[in-house]
Amino acid sequence: MVIGRVTRTHGVNGEVRVHPYSDDADSLGQYGRLYFQIPNEEREIYRIDAFRPHKNIALLKINGVYGIEAAQRFLGADVLIKRDWMPSLESDEYYWTDLVGLKVIDQEGRDLGRVKRLQSTGADDLLVFEKDHEEYYLPFREEIIRSVDLEAGRISASPPPGLLEL
Repeated sequence: MVIGRVTRTHGVNGEVRVHPYSDDADSLGQYGRLYFQIPNEEREIYRIDAFRPHKNIALLKINGVYGIEAAQRFLGADVLIKRDWMPSLESDEYYWTDLVGLKVIDQEGRDLGRVKRLQSTGADDLLVFEKDHEEYYLPFREEIIRSVDLEAGRISASPPPGLLEL
């Protein structure tokens, strides 16, 4: 399960910055090891020697990575964990990664697009979906997101009037 992406190096000692795909950068600190899918390479597991949150990102020190040159190899890498490492969720909770790619429909069943990503704003999480190469944003609130059906691959929403005309 992809939980983040390495966006850049940090400092000269081999740390990397990871943008987490959740609203909590601290969540990356609970794992003593992580998988990295480096572009054009095989997925490998690495021990994490140090972790510290920094604003909305995570700074990781990967075992065996010393210096900025070695850390640059990880740029653009997806950070993954095994699904069974994740804590159980309540029936009305979802992992963001499970929502990406789902079809978004309105209450009448009209196709609004597909979920591209979720974004944390501090107030509400935003469901970012795309249709016809345009991005739209919906607050992930129960009065707007009516239902999520992972098995059927769709989210039913009640977008505010005029949203798709913007």
